[in-house]
Amino acid sequence: MSFRLAIANFYLTKRMIRKELLHVEQVTDSALDKAIRANIPGHEPSALAANDVGLEELRDRMARGHKERVAILVEALGREKAVEVARLALYHAGMQLGKEARAKLGVRDKPRDLQKAARVLYRVLGIEFTMNHYEGRGEMHVHRCALARQYDSLTCSALCATDEGVVHGLSDRAQLKFTEHLTSGRSDCVAEFRFEKEVGK
Repeated sequence: MSFRLAIANFYLTKRMIRKELLHVEQVTDSALDKAIRANIPGHEPSALAANDVGLEELRDRMARGHKERVAILVEALGREKAVEVARLALYHAGMQLGKEARAKLGVRDKPRDLQKAARVLYRVLGIEFTMNHYEGRGEMHVHRCALARQYDSLTCSALCATDEGVVHGLSDRAQLKFTEHLTSGRSDCVAEFRFEKEVGK
C-alpha cells in the first residue's frame, strides 16, 4: 500500500472531503446532463446552488440533483431506457473518478489496495460498507448510505453504475455488480465483486 493511500485511509479533513465531494458532484452531474442533452434536444440543466453548505447538506443536494436528472430522462424515455442511458453515462464517469483516484492515491493493482481506495471514496460520500473476498471473488455490503435519503429505487439503480465504474477504474481486473439496493427495501445494498488473476498466474 502506498503512503498516500495509507494516510488517506487514516485521515481526511473536512476540507478534503468537501473538495472531493464537489468534484464527484460535478463529474456525475455533467455525465447525466450530457445524456439529457443527447436525448432531449433543447433541454438545459439548471445551475448548481452555492457551495457554502455543510457536508450532509452537500450530499443531500448532490443526491437530489441526481434524482431530478434521472426523472427528466424517465419522463422523456421511459423507465427502462432512461436507466440504461443513465447507467452508461455514469459508468464512464465512475471510471474517470476511479482512474483519478488510482493516480492520486498510488493504488496498486491488488484487491487490498482497491478496498482501501474504495473506503476513502465512500467516506467522502457518507457510505459505510464491508467487503469480503477470497481468491478474487466476494461481496460488498453497504450498511449505510447518506445518498439513499434522497434517492428512489430508479435513481439508485442508475447511480450504482458510478460505483461499478469506479472499481473498474481503480483496476482493470476488478468488476463490481450491484444486485440489491437499500432503496428497494433491502437491509443492505449488495454487490458481487470479482478480481481477475493476472495472465500467466
